[in-house]
Amino acid sequence: MDAMAETLLQRLAYASVQACVLSALIFVVMRCVPRLSAATRALLWWLVGLQLIIGLAGAPGWSLPLLKPAIQGAAVTSLITTFAPAAGDVVPPVVAEPAASLSWAAWLMLAWALVVAAQCVVAFVQWRRVRGCVARAMPHDDIRIETLVSQRARRLGMRRSPALLCSDEVTSPQVVGVLRPAILLPTEHTLGDDELEMALLHELAHVRRGDLWLGWIPAAARALFFFHPLAHLAAREYGLSREAACDAEVIGRGRQVPQAYGRLLVRLGVSPETRHALGGASPTFATLKRRLTMLGQVHDTSSRALAWTLVAVVAVAGVAPWRVVASTQDTVPTVNAVPPVPDVAPVRPVAPVASIASVAPMAPMASLPPPPPPPAPMAPMAPDVAPARPARPAMPPPLGGTYTHSVVTLNDDTNTAYVLMDGHSMFMSGSTRDAEHATRQRKGDEALLWFRRGDSEWVVRDPAYVRRVQSAFASVNDLSGKQQSLADKQRDIGEKQRMIGQQQAAIGHAQARLSATQAELSYRASDPNQPDVAIAMQAEQKKIGDEQRKVGEQQRALGLQQAELGKQQAALGQQQREAAQKAQQNVQRVLDEALRDHVAQAAR
Repeated sequence: MDAMAETLLQRLAYASVQACVLSALIFVVMRCVPRLSAATRALLWWLVGLQLIIGLAGAPGWSLPLLKPAIQGAAVTSLITTFAPAAGDVVPPVVAEPAASLSWAAWLMLAWALVVAAQCVVAFVQWRRVRGCVARAMPHDDIRIETLVSQRARRLGMRRSPALLCSDEVTSPQVVGVLRPAILLPTEHTLGDDELEMALLHELAHVRRGDLWLGWIPAAARALFFFHPLAHLAAREYGLSREAACDAEVIGRGRQVPQAYGRLLVRLGVSPETRHALGGASPTFATLKRRLTMLGQVHDTSSRALAWTLVAVVAVAGVAPWRVVASTQDTVPTVNAVPPVPDVAPVRPVAPVASIASVAPMAPMASLPPPPPPPAPMAPMAPDVAPARPARPAMPPPLGGTYTHSVVTLNDDTNTAYVLMDGHSMFMSGSTRDAEHATRQRKGDEALLWFRRGDSEWVVRDPAYVRRVQSAFASVNDLSGKQQSLADKQRDIGEKQRMIGQQQAAIGHAQARLSATQAELSYRASDPNQPDVAIAMQAEQKKIGDEQRKVGEQQRALGLQQAELGKQQAALGQQQREAAQKAQQNVQRVLDEALRDHVAQAAR
């Protein structure tokens, strides 16, 4: 459930951010082209709702290679560097959470689902109410009005006119029904012939434009993104522009002047808005005022070619989902020298670990780039590594020799320190000055254990005590090999992700070309003399979709492998921290015994 919640929240976040960009683009277009028709404005705002729904559905989109490419780290010799906690720092114990507890993402998903379900209940109640009103309505028996509706429907290019019903539950003409549209008229006629003709023409314009079923896109987006102010703004502006487009249809095709139609709007007044019916009355006084203002701009609009070009550009640039991914390149530089691994915050189990706190057997690896999102039904698992604390300066090599294995702990504690040197291995906990003091006490390549308590320095040359200190770090050394193996697997996954990124970039370019020519293909597909155009367009879309699904399946498989590696990294990191703490405790016990048994000698 946690994985599903994180996927849902990720899609909601991505779609919300993209909606902000799309809305800003629409504002710029409307500001630069103020003469856009109301129908074009309605279509632009409708695209915002479509983009939100597509983003939530997890449809494949474009990959924007704006991030830096992943860098593969080179294999290094085993160097384990840790930093002991500063004075006063307390390392909290790791407490396992109950398996049945829900994460914050799951709680957010449940809250989101509860609000959406409540809105669905309200919509269902409204639908039942409208359906009951239609069921109780009576067929209209005025032949004159039916003839008028039939004539106006043919003038608008409609194949058949909607049914006419009369009801005492409505106060103004309304159109209802998605599949079988019908016009509801009040039982008591209070409008004159000219006013009734304009009101009916307004409702017929809604039917011809398909507003009853198109309006569900902004309404659904507003319900799903109830927390997003731009979702409400887009739905409100779409509704206003939709009504203004029908008003322009009445003025353009009717016989009345805008002043007469404005008086009709004022007479119809304000009526509550519903999702299942569209009427000539305005939902608010502010909407009524804006509709009256827009009546003066009916004949002052831009060309249709410019309008459709702007809509196509906005649709291609803003509606298709896009993700910011890492850029790809043929050659990736190899890291030759890497500083010691710093402490990092605990890592979530589902994310690959860039570095491990306390003891780390390998150089820090660059975290893999977030994989491009695969198509529905499941979004990719984006690596989310907790930020590391700033690393302390690395200790310069205190000794002139070369060590094939070393465990170096830079300790701020000035009371205790120890250094163990044996052949080509070194284990220490202290400062660089302590390492220099221990080096001066060593004779050749002998095994030496040097330690300090306060200002007193001691030396142990007994091989038995040296071996006991070495055995204390045996478990740490075993975990080093496991960490190196996981690092190799992560590098392999990084290479596979780079190749998949190249494939997705190629698919994104193909989708861009297909979207750019979609308007032209759609126009040519409507020509009966060119039936192969639509078939070719569908075949190209299917080919791109199949390639995207294939890449998405590969990406999901890599995401599962990354999640498993992340769990193993987290488990090894915890084991290393525990092993390091246990090793420190064992070393201190050995030093205490060396002092008690007089094996330790005062350093000269």
